[in-house]
Amino acid sequence: IKIKLALVDSSGRRYVVYRSRSRDSAEALLEVDGKIVEKSWSKVDAKMRNILGIDLDGFVRQVALRSREIEDIIYGTDMQRSEALDRLLGIETLESIFRGIPLKLVEDKLEMLESELDFLKARLANEPSVEEIERELEEKRKKLLVLEEEIDRKKKALIEYEHELEKLKGKEKEYESLKEQEIRLRAEIKQIKQRLKKLESFTPTEPADILFEKAKSSIINGLKETMLYKDAEEVEKIEFSRDTIDSALQVLNAKIKRLEASLEDLNSELLEVNYQLASERNKYNLLRRKLAEVEAELYTLEKNYNTLRGLVEKYGSREDVRKRISLLEVEIEKLEKISEINNCVYNLGRSVISTYLKESSATCPVCDTELNEQQIKKIKDKVNLIKKEDVFLKREKLVKNLNGLKRVYVKLSELEERMLRKNELELEKKSLENEFDEVSNNIEELEELVEEVNFKISRLTSIISSSSSIITKLSRIKEISELQRELEDKKRELSEVLKKIARLDFDKKYYNSIEEKYYLTMNEIDRLKAEMANLEKDLESIKEKLVYVKKLTEKTEKQEAKIFKLKEFRNKLLEIKIAFREVQSSIRKIAIRKIVEKMNDIFQQMYVHPDYSELTIRIRTIKLRREDREYERSIYEIFAKRNKDRRWIPALKKMSDGQKRIVVLSLLTALFKLTPHNVAFIILDEPTPSIDYECRKAMIKLLAKVEGVDQIIIATQDESFKEIVREVPSALIYELKHTPEGTSINLYSFN
Repeated sequence: IKIKLALVDSSGRRYVVYRSRSRDSAEALLEVDGKIVEKSWSKVDAKMRNILGIDLDGFVRQVALRSREIEDIIYGTDMQRSEALDRLLGIETLESIFRGIPLKLVEDKLEMLESELDFLKARLANEPSVEEIERELEEKRKKLLVLEEEIDRKKKALIEYEHELEKLKGKEKEYESLKEQEIRLRAEIKQIKQRLKKLESFTPTEPADILFEKAKSSIINGLKETMLYKDAEEVEKIEFSRDTIDSALQVLNAKIKRLEASLEDLNSELLEVNYQLASERNKYNLLRRKLAEVEAELYTLEKNYNTLRGLVEKYGSREDVRKRISLLEVEIEKLEKISEINNCVYNLGRSVISTYLKESSATCPVCDTELNEQQIKKIKDKVNLIKKEDVFLKREKLVKNLNGLKRVYVKLSELEERMLRKNELELEKKSLENEFDEVSNNIEELEELVEEVNFKISRLTSIISSSSSIITKLSRIKEISELQRELEDKKRELSEVLKKIARLDFDKKYYNSIEEKYYLTMNEIDRLKAEMANLEKDLESIKEKLVYVKKLTEKTEKQEAKIFKLKEFRNKLLEIKIAFREVQSSIRKIAIRKIVEKMNDIFQQMYVHPDYSELTIRIRTIKLRREDREYERSIYEIFAKRNKDRRWIPALKKMSDGQKRIVVLSLLTALFKLTPHNVAFIILDEPTPSIDYECRKAMIKLLAKVEGVDQIIIATQDESFKEIVREVPSALIYELKHTPEGTSINLYSFN
């Protein structure tokens, strides 16, 4: 954006200000009579302030009278009007300072500090006093000294017990080793005796060689029955003695395993045969069910055969019935044609007779000749004859017979088809009976095979069971002999260990008592150390609590001091706010008094109508709440004296829009006159949109005569201003136009 502003003072000196602003920079330049005097933005501002005698805020208030300020005064609320007038009077800064005094902030801070103080006091209330903590600290220190002395005494006793245990330690290790051997041997002897006692209760009464021969004979029979003849020969060669019992038992156990394998084979064979038997039985049941179904259906079809034979005897074959149906259909067709002809003759005859009875004459509908009474009588006889002939009943009877024959024909067709099905089922029945006999024979053979395999399994199971039982008895005899030898060995070993213990001369009870005292003393020292560590922790905790309570007390005292100072500061701020409000009120009254006098002079010249003669500004006080406090605020009210009853009325509520604008322009012009500055022009933004032509003209003439106003700049869209300023030779009109090519400003010519 680039702007150029040219100003001329009373002596003819020309001032030109150039300003430009972009996104990154702002530049300014001041020329006086074509000579650059300033280049800095701030220095240009300061120089222009000295030249004009007014800063930017003052310029906006008293020189460039914006439409927004006028609208706020005319149409705004009481508060908006008062704030706008404060801005124009230049005392809105006092209001901003008044509002900017952070009383609410201070009170919020005060409330926060008081809340923190309450929290600190609550925390202090839950803690003991500094004196109580110090007393507790002293008591804990005394306890700590007592514990240290007790630990020293215990350590001396522990050293004495340790020396005594070192003397006994060498013998104790050997003693413990021998005692472990003693305990182990006694436990082993006890286990052997228990095992012997248990085995002796199952010891067989028969001699071992007889038992062996029984087992040998039973296994040989089993091997032969399973056709394991070579294995049977090996068993026959075995001889029994105490020296060969182990190898003999091994051979017998091996052959029993061969028998068990054969038993498994037999079980597998039985399972397979049972599976085949179940399959054949399922097939048997299925065939029996199918045969029953075929016989049931044949029984039903046999009844159909009897029905068919009866129908054939009564009606003949299906072909005979078909021929009879064809003959009946021809007869029915003939009757239908006769019926149609009789209907026509009957209807025509009745029509002729009806005409003759009504008109005493009738004409033949066929030859168009006149009919006489005799001819009419013949027609009547013919009609009566047709009426008596019941062709319809004959036809209905034939139709009924025809439908019955058709039903017989359909029934014969169905029954002949069922006879075909009957022949098929008789063939199927023969086939099923043959298959049923075959499956029955298979089931008998398989049941015999199952019985045979079951017998073999039972026999072999019995042999294996009895042989295994005998071998178990032989194994127990062998085990008892071995356990008796082992028991004697363990007893001799225990006797040697007991002799060594007696020679060692070691008192285990005395050693245990010293060891117990040693460990009890160690535990006591550990307990005292743990108690001492807990006491030291308590001491540290008490010290920390003492520091914490002292800091909390110090923080509480500092917080109280802060609150006291902040309360004093709040009271001072409150006094300052009240003082500012009083200063505002005083300045406002002085300014209004001066403005009213000047405003009336201007209003009486500008307002050309006789209904209002004088203006005044009154100030009333209202109460507002800010920051939870109640304050007074001055509100402006403009009154006009009405000539007809000499009453003061509220101008901005009762007057028309045009009258209101004249009142406000009078006020603004008075402000312009009363403000000290060097500006000899005034800028008006759309000042008269609702003022009639005469008042508008009087306003311009008045402003032109105002002392100190050498130039009036009006921004408006009102075309009537062209006529108002036509008579003023020095008046210039510029037209601002917006076109697609851009914005242009051109000098307007009256020609």
